[in-house]
Amino acid sequence: MRFLFFVCLSICSLNLLAQKSPATLFFKDGTSQQGYVFGDTFWELKFSKELKGKKKKYQFEELDSVSILENDQTILYHIHKYRFRKDQKSLKNLKYTKVQLIVDGPVQLYIQNINYQTPETTQFTRYPNGHVDQKTVFSSNYSQYTLFVKKREEEKLFWLATPQAGLARNFKKAAKDYFQDCPSLISKLESNEFGRKTAAQMVQFYNDQCQ
Repeated sequence: MRFLFFVCLSICSLNLLAQKSPATLFFKDGTSQQGYVFGDTFWELKFSKELKGKKKKYQFEELDSVSILENDQTILYHIHKYRFRKDQKSLKNLKYTKVQLIVDGPVQLYIQNINYQTPETTQFTRYPNGHVDQKTVFSSNYSQYTLFVKKREEEKLFWLATPQAGLARNFKKAAKDYFQDCPSLISKLESNEFGRKTAAQMVQFYNDQCQ
């Protein structure tokens, strides 16, 4: 049955917007500030030195790193440039993100995690006969992770893998492109000894065997 219009009304905010966590910001000039971050820290940093103090927004490009208390664990996030496109050589249209270091060495492995909860909504549908249906769409959790690699001298992260649909990337092809200077690693990729789930072992192999 055809309908005249469809309305989706949010009745609660994103769950993460209410969150507040102790944090330390480390700036590129070598200074730091201790305080609290609020809300979804993936997109921006709303920071206050006091729990109920005035909040200030900081851009990622101002920072070298940030440590945040999450689930009773202090996690240090590094701030790096990245690019979500197949052409990973271009330095145009780069963005900044916070990533967690997984493997350190000549080549570093980083993970970018996005976790948030969509709000509960009420949907209204009006039909030609004037009848209106109302339906509640409950909140749902969304998570996505991306793997990056980077050599210390490189200016930006290299996009290695994003498993989720819509941003899917061929891990083997990307890894062969980045690690093309190591034939023994390429051989292991071809024989499926290394894959997305063993990315940490792959990077460690490169650092141990291909330098």
